[in-house]
Formats: sequence, structure tokens, C-alpha cells
Amino acid sequence: MILISEWIVKFVMVYPPTAKGPAVTKETAPALAEIWAEALEGVPTDALEPAFKLTLKTCKWFPTPADILSHIESALDSRAEDEWQNVLEYASRHVNQDLAGAAFGNSGARAPRLPADVDHAARAAGGLAYLESCSRDDLQWAKKRFIEDLTRQRKSGDLAAFLPPSDLEKLLADAAPRFALPPAPAAPAAVWTCNRDSVPSNILDPEFVRVVSKQEEKFAPANERALADYRKAHGL
Repeated sequence: MILISEWIVKFVMVYPPTAKGPAVTKETAPALAEIWAEALEGVPTDALEPAFKLTLKTCKWFPTPADILSHIESALDSRAEDEWQNVLEYASRHVNQDLAGAAFGNSGARAPRLPADVDHAARAAGGLAYLESCSRDDLQWAKKRFIEDLTRQRKSGDLAAFLPPSDLEKLLADAAPRFALPPAPAAPAAVWTCNRDSVPSNILDPEFVRVVSKQEEKFAPANERALADYRKAHGL
């Protein structure tokens, strides 16, 4: 609020009054500052300062909050381009096509989780596995979908949280129990196992192999007993 008031004073000093009189008077200044504060609510102070400076350099008339927000939106568009490049780098580093698109790093460890808005935009673009493997021509359209979705999320801010629930979402939720699959037969008791043959050799290291082998030896008897009981119970 203080920053906004200070900049309103600067704008008053820079922009001359119109034929109808000054844009702001002593009487209207407090109310105008409150309106601006409400319109710019949620914009970080670190982003407001450069936006005010850019408005001072580019606006020919006394500005409105929309003029300030237009510079913020331009910065968001630029950030979305940067995020797109980051997602492509993430997919290149962590998506393993041999594991059906699973996000593992080169060391075999689970990849770090993407921010929620970036993850949503990546899914809208086709998913990480798709981005990592699609053609250059398809990647251009994927980029368009990614930037549109990410920009839409960041421009809407917290507004979506105040919207009424989706009718389609409610319809699907109500219909889900009617189309639920019957329960599956009881599975054998949970035991520890790992199929090393399904894991590409380039993400295995000696320590990982040693730990897996030790665990397999430890749980082998329990595995056999559980499978035998399961076969007996189901007449296999």
C-alpha cells in the first residue's frame, strides 16, 4: 500500500492534468490508492517496483492498474518460455522410455517433483514422455499448449478456487461407483521382490545390485510360502 501510494504521487507529478482537471487530488488520492491496492493484490512487491518503473517510461497518460498488470503479464509470458525450456531439459534428463516414461534420473533415483502448475501444463502438452520423444513438428504444437496452459494458470491466480464446482466433475464422480470393477481376488501376502531384468543396466550401480541381491535372499523363503498358499487356496 505504501509503495503504491508513493508511485501514485510520482505519476501525479509526471503526468500533467487534463482539460477536466488533475487526475488525482488530495481528496481522491486515498481512495485511488485503495483501488489500486485491490487491483494489484497478489502481485509480489519485487515485481511491482520494476512494473511501475516501466510504466513511467512507456505510458503517455496517467496510468491505470491495467497498465501495470500488462507489464506483469508480459513478464509471465517470458517466464513461460523459460519454463518450457526447463521442462524439455527435465524430460531429457529424467524420462526413461524403457520404463514406460517413468521419471528416473541417470543414477536410478526418482526424479524431483515438478511444480504443480508446470506439471499441469506439461500434461496439457501431452505428458513428459511425449515431449521427450515426439517429432520437432509436433513439439511446436506441444509448446503452444504448454505455454497457453501455464499462462492461463498464472494469470488466473487463486480465482479458480472461488469458482463453483464443475458439473462434469460431479457427474463423473456420481457415475464412478456404478461402473466400478468388481473386487479382485485376494493376492498373496505382500513380500519384497525386485526384477532386475526389467531395469536398464545403465541405471544400475554395484551398491544397488548388492542391496537387491541381499533382500531377495532374505525374502525368498517367504515368497515361496506365500505363492504356495495362494496356489493351494485357488486350486492352481
